[in-house]
Order: sequence, then C-alpha cells, then structure tokens
Amino acid sequence: MPPEDRDGFADVSVIIPAYRAAATLGRALMSVAGQTTKPIESIVVDDGSDDGTREAAEAYRDRMNGIRLTVVTQANAGAGAARNRAISESSGRYLAFLDADDEWEPTCLEALMSKMLQLPEEFGLVACLDYKIGTDGERIPDRRRDSLTGEVSVKDLLLKNRFFPGAVVVRKALFDEVGPFDTELRSSEDRDMWIRLSLVCRLWILPEKLIRVRKHGSNMSGNGARMRANKKKVLTKARQEGRIPAWDFAFWLRVHSVVDYQCSWIFHGER
Repeated sequence: MPPEDRDGFADVSVIIPAYRAAATLGRALMSVAGQTTKPIESIVVDDGSDDGTREAAEAYRDRMNGIRLTVVTQANAGAGAARNRAISESSGRYLAFLDADDEWEPTCLEALMSKMLQLPEEFGLVACLDYKIGTDGERIPDRRRDSLTGEVSVKDLLLKNRFFPGAVVVRKALFDEVGPFDTELRSSEDRDMWIRLSLVCRLWILPEKLIRVRKHGSNMSGNGARMRANKKKVLTKARQEGRIPAWDFAFWLRVHSVVDYQCSWIFHGER
C-alpha cells in the first residue's frame, strides 16, 4: 500500500474532463470513490456541456467517501483545455487522469501509486493496461494487441499510443517542465503529452488491466478523419522538435504506416 499522506488519503488529484457526460459521469465518480487507495480530491471540468453534466456531477458530492469533489464549468474548448483547467485547480503532488465515460477497477490507484513509489525518482509516469466495455458496462471483445509493459521509450510512444489517459498517474511537478496539454489538438492530445513527458522522465506500464474503457457511438476515437489529422499533427510536431532525428527515414516510415493502419480500422468501422 502506498503511504497515505493527507488525513488517510493519498496525495493524488483526479482530473476528469467531461463533455456531454451526464449518462456516464456518475459511474466514473463512483469508481473513484470505491478505490482501495483514495485520492484527496476529484476535479470535474464540465467543458461546455448542454446535457446536465454539471448537475450529474453535483449529485454525487455526498457519495465520494470523503474525497473532495470540485466541479468547474467552462466554455467548450476540448479535452486538453479541460485537463489544463483541472490541473490548475488541483492541490495533489500526483495527478491521476480519468475520462468521464471510463471507470477504474477498485485497485487501480493503489497499484499505480504503489509502483510509482517503488520506482526510482526519475520515473515520473506509471500507467496500466485497459479492457473495453459497452454502454451497458459489459466487457466486449477487443482486437488482439501487442500490449507493451515495463519501461517504455519515446520511440515506443511514437509508434503507438500505449495507454489511455485514465490509466495514468503523473508527478504534477513535471508539468512545470513540459507545459500544459496542447489545446490546438482535438484528439491525440494525451499522446502528445506522453511523448513530451518521456523526454524529462522515465515511464512504466503495469501489465494489469485496471481501467474499463467504454465504447459507444460518440467516442472521439471513432471519428476517422479527425483521429488521422490529429495523429499526424502529433507526429509532425515530434519530428520537427527532433524527438527522433528526421534522417531516420525507416523509423518515421514505420510510424506513419502504423497510423494509416490504425485509421483504416476506424474508417472501416464508419463504413
């Protein structure tokens, strides 16, 4: 068990961006409240929703098992901007991310924080694997994946996004070094952040599947054109910034081939 730093709670702030999430946000919050290691706070940023998302969050204020709940509303600006707003409101030394339509397994935060505190100080991010659920919460089949575990490098992250936002705990101080999420990106902003973090700290992925990722008709990852455009922006940005030398043509050809393969599955799903 990780040490409990503040009145019996781990020194972690949970960051939850929410857009039109009234139907799922309660289950996300209850998965936070049910953690075996509880964070000090959860911060929900309602990103300009018109479906009662804020009211849905407020309805759970007295059901958080002692976890402080902060609900903030802003004009719609995207998930990256919502996460940035929540980070600015946070007080924990560590940040855990969770999307409003996903859910944690009860031991998720305990496992992530335990590993974080076991690793050397130069490790700044710990993640876990995921499994998919449908709108009814039932587990659904997923394509077979070559899930990478253990330490990951910037090359690993450039080839593929290795984990979902809700699978991550990060040392908050690192955001002072790498800056906020890129609000110009309307998807893949999380992958851009992990790539940037990989240059200032080491990253580790646990083999356990500790987050339930909900698949439904309005997932951002189901929009092929938007996903392809933003994935390409992330890779172009990384190449221009010299994350991997531009002259390594074989590597970059492989990277862009993987993106096209991934997006072909999305376009196939869109028929």
